[in-house]
Amino acid sequence: MATSRSITAVHNGARVVSADGKRLGMVKEAREDRFLVDARWAPDYWLGIETVDNASDDLVQLVVTKEGIGPAKLRNEVKGPGIDNDAESFGGPAPENRPPPTL
Repeated sequence: MATSRSITAVHNGARVVSADGKRLGMVKEAREDRFLVDARWAPDYWLGIETVDNASDDLVQLVVTKEGIGPAKLRNEVKGPGIDNDAESFGGPAPENRPPPTL
């Protein structure tokens, strides 16, 4: 049976901890279906509410381990009006789509 999770359970300033107990950062911003993790010494990243196992006022426990956090990150979160973090919108084609260099 699927359970429904509510983003209202995730609060700004709460610590974010992986399923294996590793501290990942703090909740910087919560939205309807996602929240922004303020990762210390690393770029901030968005996670979907479906990654939350348990949440209280000061702690968010995830269902993914620290090793599994990469695939759980939301990739195309809008940074501002009309701007996204897609590599092609900032500097041309992604590296794997660029032609080989000529000498």
